[in-house]
Amino acid sequence: MEAKMGRFFESVSNFFTGGDHIPWCDRDLIAGCEGELVNAVNEEQRNESLMRLSWALVHSRQTDDVNRGISMLQASLDNSASPLQTREKLYLLAVGFYRIGDYSKSRQLADRCLEIQADWRQAISLKKAIEDKIAKGETTWSDWNRNCDNCGRTSGWWNCSCCCQEEVRPIYWIGSSLN
Repeated sequence: MEAKMGRFFESVSNFFTGGDHIPWCDRDLIAGCEGELVNAVNEEQRNESLMRLSWALVHSRQTDDVNRGISMLQASLDNSASPLQTREKLYLLAVGFYRIGDYSKSRQLADRCLEIQADWRQAISLKKAIEDKIAKGETTWSDWNRNCDNCGRTSGWWNCSCCCQEEVRPIYWIGSSLN
């Protein structure tokens, strides 16, 4: 476990020193964070353990873990004690959505982080990684979905599938000329 923690901190330090990758986390570290959460003796320790577990989950190579981390962060976002804690949770959500390939949602969340602190290097680096993925054409079906302004239903097609038949353009075509 100690060796794994050493690799964890090394990957985090590589990230902060300008590496162009987001660190990964393995199952052993997640299990350690889960154990830490179980052993928390007060609310402050529990909240800190939840943040560490959320961090580990969204940095996992396993999609189920990432989705679990996203759910935990979304559930706790309204309970943030400070703008700094909100920023941290938004960033971790952005990483989670980046990991599952929802680059448009990830970019929105990274932008929200930068609204809180415009010079935050982690969010700037993540946003660049997102934009690189988008520029390379690495988009997923969720990047093409749009919500209908009339009924709110999601549609990836040119027209909403509800009765209003409103034209719904994918996110990356808004403002683009298709003629």
